[in-house]
Parts: sequence; structure tokens; C-alpha cells
Amino acid sequence: MPLLIRRSLQDDDRDQIEVLLSDDSCEKLEMNSLYVGKNNVLYCRVKNGIFAARFSRNSYYQLAEYIEQSEKGNHFFIKLNDEKYYDQQQSGFISSTEDTMLDDYNKRIFDL
Repeated sequence: MPLLIRRSLQDDDRDQIEVLLSDDSCEKLEMNSLYVGKNNVLYCRVKNGIFAARFSRNSYYQLAEYIEQSEKGNHFFIKLNDEKYYDQQQSGFISSTEDTMLDDYNKRIFDL
């Protein structure tokens, strides 16, 4: 059974997002570890990538507050430290600096 993410919050410097887990630990959200599982439920990897953690509905909506839409309206991303992390079908968010095609979207992770 995966851990549950109870809260998502951005630190005061806006340089990272932290998640509060069901075991009462708090850690930095690794943006590249976000992915969508069964029934379109959002997950990420925690504890140095060892465990999966499922976002509660509340923490999902808290994270959704940081999602922005591209100027053309065809991509969604979260911006941290002047870095944009784009949504990717099945593979979560990827950094805009990674060598990846961002135009082959068939589905949105987030329905805003």
C-alpha cells in the first residue's frame, strides 16, 4: 500500500514544493517523479525514490494551484526556480531542459 500525501505546499522562497506524508514526514517533491496511476490518480516517488505516494484529493488540489498553462494553451507546467516542469502522458512531469519532444500530447494529466 502506497504512502498518502496529505498536504502539498510551496516554501516561502518558491523554490520547491514540499509534501506531508501519512507517516508525518515532510520532504521535497521531486517533480520528475510525478506520474498518473490507475483511475487518473496522481502519484510521486518518495523516500529517495523507493516508495510510491498517492496524492489525496486535498493535496492534489493544493498542487494544482501551482499549475500554469502555456501561452498557446496546449501545455501545462509547474514553474520552480525559473525551471518549467511540463506534464507528460504516462511519465509525469519533465524538466524543460531535458531533451524531449513536448508537442506529442494526447491527453492532459490535469483537467483544469
